[in-house]
Amino acid sequence: MAGEIRIGTSGFHYKHWIGPFYPAKTPAAKMLDFYLRHFDTVELNNSFYRLPTAEAFDAWREATPADFVFAVKASRFITHNKKLKDPEHALDNLLPRAAHLGPKLGPILFQLPPHWRVNPERLSPIEASIRTVESYYPAHVPTSHVLILTSQVELAPSYYHYLLFSLLEYKHSAPALSESGRLLGISLELPTHYLNGSKGFSHPSADNKVSPLFLWQAPNSNAALYFGDKWVEFHSFLSNRFTVQPRSAKESYSKLVSEKHPAWMEYLLELVRARGYAMLYPSFASHEASAIVTVHQDLYQPPEEFLTSTSDSFELDAADSVSAGAILDAHSGTPAELPSAESTTGTTSTILPLLFPNFSPSLDSSDAFLLPRLINLRALSFTGESYSLRDAGSYAEEFAQNYGGCGTNTERIVTSSWSADDLFCLDGQDLRAAKAASAG
Repeated sequence: MAGEIRIGTSGFHYKHWIGPFYPAKTPAAKMLDFYLRHFDTVELNNSFYRLPTAEAFDAWREATPADFVFAVKASRFITHNKKLKDPEHALDNLLPRAAHLGPKLGPILFQLPPHWRVNPERLSPIEASIRTVESYYPAHVPTSHVLILTSQVELAPSYYHYLLFSLLEYKHSAPALSESGRLLGISLELPTHYLNGSKGFSHPSADNKVSPLFLWQAPNSNAALYFGDKWVEFHSFLSNRFTVQPRSAKESYSKLVSEKHPAWMEYLLELVRARGYAMLYPSFASHEASAIVTVHQDLYQPPEEFLTSTSDSFELDAADSVSAGAILDAHSGTPAELPSAESTTGTTSTILPLLFPNFSPSLDSSDAFLLPRLINLRALSFTGESYSLRDAGSYAEEFAQNYGGCGTNTERIVTSSWSADDLFCLDGQDLRAAKAASAG
């Protein structure tokens, strides 16, 4: 059934419209007549403030053409006073009177207060994850991507140059075509904490002076660009994950991401571990006034799906760190907000002085501006251990058996490279699709 689009205004009885819209000296009783020459619908706005009588609705019905449509705004008593709770009595007053418009009655409009946030009691982590991921979809895969920025970040002028430079170097260059299959995206932020909330994450800049960049098996929710093909795969992953969960889980699930981060990060980390993906991170951002983005802690708001968490917060000692190889559980004591020194962003619009400290416009040699190939960058697992990008992805079979509903002897077939179907076995299927071999 085809939809119908009409154009009208919110109300029509306004004195200040005389001149800009109504002819000079138009009396109030003639405003509707003039309005009908230009529009075939209107929102009855006065019903928001005071419930019109049945006779008023009758008069509006009789004064308008047969094909005219009214949108009636529900009383603010329902939305602002009662906050949508127990609306039955108010609706019993409104709807019978609005019915006097007959076939000219269109939609009932409920205008919510602008300061309202999502009710966390009605939003589960799964629902929040679906809402976020489905809100963004690349227009043209794989050449368009998803840029995630929270309201608490401040970007340096060089952020755009950094993204373009990194995309061309590590996603679209000739060497990258055979190496970028395991690259999930590009982080603008250099975090100071592990995903589970522990302090002590040490990026490899101190012992790796060759490259200003490194790879980390950790997604980022503050400021990051996710490649379009990987975001589409994440859609597929979530669809399968929530179909299987929890009926096919063969072991209890251990949460690895702090509730400081939104819920979708937990599921993206699962995909990252199963595929052996990694994000490109800027180690140069640790230098004075070199950060691409700073995260203002005073603007931090916990994710809405975790606002009702009963976790007891505690202070982390500045010397706290994690041992290599440890599974980083996000236990119930993880604080809702973690202390973090805000970085000082750079002021230049180009990224070259940050990537190449010895940069000079007078340099002629192109070798002076060569970055290490992706496979030669220092790579860290999500626990902070060094690993090889070529050897990543060994967790896939373990995930498929423990959480994907698959058996130990499941036959494998080939499927789309933008799909995560191979990690799951749905509805007792004997066959599980195998992801087409990705580069790297």
